[in-house]
Amino acid sequence: MSTVQSSQAPSERHCLVTVGATARFTQLLAEVLESPFLSVLRQHGFTHLTVQCGKDLDWFRATISKLSSQDTKGLQITGFDFVDDLMHEMVKCRAQAPSRRDGVVISHAGTGTLLDGLRVGTPLIVVPNPTLKDNHQAELAEEVQSQGYAIWGRLGQIDYALEQSELLCDKNAQKFRSHPISGSRASQECPDSGELIDVDLWSVSAAMMNRYAGTRESNQAPIVGATPAGELRREEASQMALD
Repeated sequence: MSTVQSSQAPSERHCLVTVGATARFTQLLAEVLESPFLSVLRQHGFTHLTVQCGKDLDWFRATISKLSSQDTKGLQITGFDFVDDLMHEMVKCRAQAPSRRDGVVISHAGTGTLLDGLRVGTPLIVVPNPTLKDNHQAELAEEVQSQGYAIWGRLGQIDYALEQSELLCDKNAQKFRSHPISGSRASQECPDSGELIDVDLWSVSAAMMNRYAGTRESNQAPIVGATPAGELRREEASQMALD
């Protein structure tokens, strides 16, 4: 794990960037490590930037070694290649008074990563990877933004997406109610995770998969023991955006 440390503000604020486990997404990594974006992070009070960079860990290390002290002032920048479960890092992007403010997760548009982010209830910026073959990530990003669950981030405009995410976070604070979920994976592995956002994940994932499957069936939970054709189409379509 590579780390650059500098002075930190008393109240932590975390930004997690994740590119997934399969495809490289160097364009996103490069943008979040450029001086303009780091400056925007500092302006918004962020103290930690954590980057899951997959196969580009060596590139990440070389890049942060060239950052100036002004670029890293007030920021702790940490990078790693892969972890078994990102939810531990995602939870750090949720507020925990009085020591931590709401942060943000900036993610490639992989279905598994997005649903984990929604489950934790952290602010999300979804950035489609344009290099993927048969890419459906743009449709996925458009869908979650249209439902108000995340911001669709465009390469070259991640700083703008960060500002939009803060506005969406304020709006959703009034829209969604939190509730405790005993025995959840986040609660077990992250004792400080607190309550998780009450989001109907089936409705969200079904709406996303409907776009790929070409159907607009009602978003209802599946019947135990039954596997209707619509569910098979959703399951097959979901693989298109998985890591």
